[in-house]
Amino acid sequence: MKYYSKHFYAWVLFCALSQMSWAQIPELEVSKIYSSDNHDAFTSLIKFKGAYYCAFRTGEHHVYGEDGTSMIIRSKDVSNWKKYAELMKDGIDLRDPKLSITPDGRIMALVGGSHYEGKELLGMHTQVFFSDKKGKKFSEPVPIVVDPKVKTDFDWLWSVTWHNNIAYGVLYQRGAKSSKLVKSEDGVHYSLVCDLGLDGRPNEASIQFSQDGTAYILHRREAGNQMGYWGWSKAPYDNWQWKELDLRLGGPAFTILSEDEVLAGTRIYGDEERKVGILTGSLKGDFEIHHLLPSGGDCSYPSFLVESDRILMSYYSSHESNAEIYLATWPR
Repeated sequence: MKYYSKHFYAWVLFCALSQMSWAQIPELEVSKIYSSDNHDAFTSLIKFKGAYYCAFRTGEHHVYGEDGTSMIIRSKDVSNWKKYAELMKDGIDLRDPKLSITPDGRIMALVGGSHYEGKELLGMHTQVFFSDKKGKKFSEPVPIVVDPKVKTDFDWLWSVTWHNNIAYGVLYQRGAKSSKLVKSEDGVHYSLVCDLGLDGRPNEASIQFSQDGTAYILHRREAGNQMGYWGWSKAPYDNWQWKELDLRLGGPAFTILSEDEVLAGTRIYGDEERKVGILTGSLKGDFEIHHLLPSGGDCSYPSFLVESDRILMSYYSSHESNAEIYLATWPR
């Protein structure tokens, strides 16, 4: 395993800042779509029945303090956004809401649920909300049901992707040596597919599927050399190959445009500063920093939405004030 010092990250950031320009993504536009007196962070973006929905956590701080809630804002034109729903649960800090559309045509909000007593974390139980078929009314939250073979009191299913009517996601657990791939037919009950076998305290992970059904994972790690990993597996997704990246990840997300065109978003760690970066690469996992967005401080957790003529990416950043929500758009 290669080791990279903090000076490596400073060098990466310096090169990125000195060599990149807005011209690398023609006509890229960034706008602030939500701000408040709270810490607004950890985004998710979908399009449902012709409208755009962006979810994020709003709370007193990045962590601790009063329990956070999951805010959903809505827009018909990505320019004018209005508060649409606020999901909450008494005694639970709802974190990192992830939106998806179920096979039967409802919005599903998968949300990390942390139970704190002061600054002591007592438990982590991922919650799930479902809208009605029109997307107007959300159900009361229910905790997901984790396969008893791997269930603990500190389970976080960070995100899921639906593929062939099955939701797949990566479960990580406090103190666990590796993460697990799980799947569900209803978005509530999750069975174990396999242990992913990564070391280095793996946690946040995004999963997507190519046209031939191959699954790909972009995985964050928080111990060892902290480098991110890119993985792939054919169905039934129980035999994974991994490639170590030369970047540390934070809030990773990606979208597959073609075999030779993959976009990823993540926090870029510098020695003195952090940025939200757009990476380009292929299904081989050969990612490079392509663009740094207006950002800084506490930032990252992007989400992609691909349309026929443009790409949208939500993210949060605290470079202007408190952590606020931004939207970047550019032509395909």
